[in-house]
This record gives sequence, C-alpha cells and structure tokens, in this order.
Amino acid sequence: MPVVSDFSDRLLDWRNLLEGQTNLLRSALPDNICISLRVDPPGPYIIHADAARLQQMILNLAINARDAMPQGGVLQLWLDRLTLSQAQDNLPAGNWLRLRVIDNGEGISNGVQPYVFEPFFTTKEPGKGSGLGLSQAQGIVLQHDGRIEFATVVRNGTTFTIYLPAHGEAESAVTPSEPAASGRRETILLAEDNDTMRAALLSGLEALNYQVAGAANGREALNYLEAHPGQVAAILSDMVMPVMGGAQLFEHLRRQGMNIPMIIITGRHMDEELKEMLAQGLAGWLPKPLSLDNLAQALNNVLQS
Repeated sequence: MPVVSDFSDRLLDWRNLLEGQTNLLRSALPDNICISLRVDPPGPYIIHADAARLQQMILNLAINARDAMPQGGVLQLWLDRLTLSQAQDNLPAGNWLRLRVIDNGEGISNGVQPYVFEPFFTTKEPGKGSGLGLSQAQGIVLQHDGRIEFATVVRNGTTFTIYLPAHGEAESAVTPSEPAASGRRETILLAEDNDTMRAALLSGLEALNYQVAGAANGREALNYLEAHPGQVAAILSDMVMPVMGGAQLFEHLRRQGMNIPMIIITGRHMDEELKEMLAQGLAGWLPKPLSLDNLAQALNNVLQS
C-alpha cells in the first residue's frame, strides 16, 4: 500500500473546521479542561488549506496545552481577522486570519523556549511523548504560507498564534469535503500510548463506522487479540510505545501466525526497519501528522483487498 502524503488543499471555512475540532477536543481531552471557541467578528473565514492537516495542527496544540495543565484549566480558541497595510515583524502586508490557542497552564520556561519547535525536543519522560507535536504544528502552518508564534508567562499560561492568508472568495465558493471512505462495522484494534491521540483516533474511527478497541501498547494489544480471537479485522499501531512498540507487536503476530493486516503510524521517514517489515507482510504505514482521510483510505484498501 503506498504511503499517502499528498497536500490536498481546497477552499474551506476555517470557522466550520474549528467548530468541529472543538467538539472533538471536548470528547478527547480530560473533563477538567474547559474548552471554548470564540469567533469575532462572525461570518465566513475562507482559506485555501488541507483540512486534515489543520485538524492535526490544532490537535497537537491542544495536546501541548493539556500537558501544561495537569490539574485542569481553560483552553480557548479565538479566531479573528487581521489586515496589515504594511509588513509587521515577520508578517507581510495583506489580509490574514488569526487563530489564538490560549491556555492558563504552567507556561514555558525561559530555557525551553528557544527549542519548542525543534523536532524531537521534549521535556517529557521517556515514553511520554516524542517531541514532534509543536514541530509538526509549525511545519503544517508553513505549508499553508502562514506564520506561528507564541507568548508565554511561567505559571501563567501560553498563547500560540497562527496566521493564515485569507482567501477572497465568498462562502458559496467553498468546496465541500469529499466523504471519507467508511467501514462496515469491522473491528479495528488501535495501539497508541498517547491518551489524547488515542481518544481522538477512537472517535474518528467510530465516526467512520468502525468498531474500535484501544490499547496503550503492543502488549495490551496482544492481550486483547488473545481474549477476542477472530474478531479483529485490522490493527493500527504507533511505532514507538513503552512496554512494546509497533515493530515488536508485528514480530509477535508473525511468530504466532496471526495474519491480521497491520498498519504502522510513525513520525519517522521510510527506513530499513520499515522496509523489512513491509517485505515481511506489513500491510502499510502512514506518516505523522496523521490525516483521518488518509487513514480511512488506507483501512479501506487493506480491508477490501
């Protein structure tokens, strides 16, 4: 199965996308985090963008905010417009749509601030995060010819501000999203150690008409398979997890003769390990940041083959 990594841009209303993403975050984030969306002024906010990648960017920022508020707090998304008659700082003149993602968490220390967008930089313990989230968010914004910056006060919260070029078309010009390929109530086993990402993927897969079982690592996934023989149609697994990662899970499946299609999700580029796994029967792999549309198509390809 080919890796799907195209940039599928179209005209869309960012307000509508944020409304849907806010609802998803309310189900995925802990109950002690209050989430709100403010759009001021009202009206369409048309951009030329890849909806799935913007959704991933917002999810990454929300996960970062969640980690900064371990005891709970407030997460606000605030969308408005900005018109510049001349260049300002790193922002060219023109019409911009501005999204601020605001939390009242612990803030970012002075020593960490220079590195927040660096790939794999993380202050988390091993197994608690890859450090890719903010780097991916920045990459997605830059792909859309936008800008991202942050302001933070230790123990008093952080604001990430995203600027995307406004499109001049009317709301009627927005191209409706193509429906993602949907399932037939097959059971997907999802192995993902990040609680928020797992909850978001569970919700997304259920919306695609799949039944989903969640596991926090490869060992839990194996336990589920042993307890529910013959019930899982496909396995979706992160590559790097504590206890047992995706490569080890795949090797266990092979040794036990369990021919269940498996798709790996990874933040790495194609390497020798992935090539070897594909040669040994891995059904496919998908790069992070993960697009729900790409995931839907990948599962459809695997299950219909």
